Amino acid sequence: MSLLVPSYNPKAEAVKKISEIKGNYRIVVVFGYWCKDSQKHVPEFLKVMWKSENSNIKYKLIPIPRTRKHPIRDKYKIERVPTFIVYKDGKEIGRIIEHPKKTIEEDLVEIFTKGFGS
Repeated sequence: MSLLVPSYNPKAEAVKKISEIKGNYRIVVVFGYWCKDSQKHVPEFLKVMWKSENSNIKYKLIPIPRTRKHPIRDKYKIERVPTFIVYKDGKEIGRIIEHPKKTIEEDLVEIFTKGFGS
């Protein structure tokens, strides 16, 4: 079965590390359906989550309009989309903003293991 971005093959080593993550994690993904970066990276993220099959990581997708004034932008301090906000036990430990530094899965591994912000 092919899910979303059929041509995107997440790095197996990073997906394996994500599948082994222990703890209580939540990822909030704020994106724009109109945004090319969102159109690329949100499906990649979903494929990584699907392949990792880790029930310790919950995620929520929040679409926002193009307008600069929006309550979600204020609530999560969103400057650019997509923004992936990673929480551990309710505390923000890192973000991927607009595009990953390496790949979605490698950046997530960095956040899960060390915490950082883009």
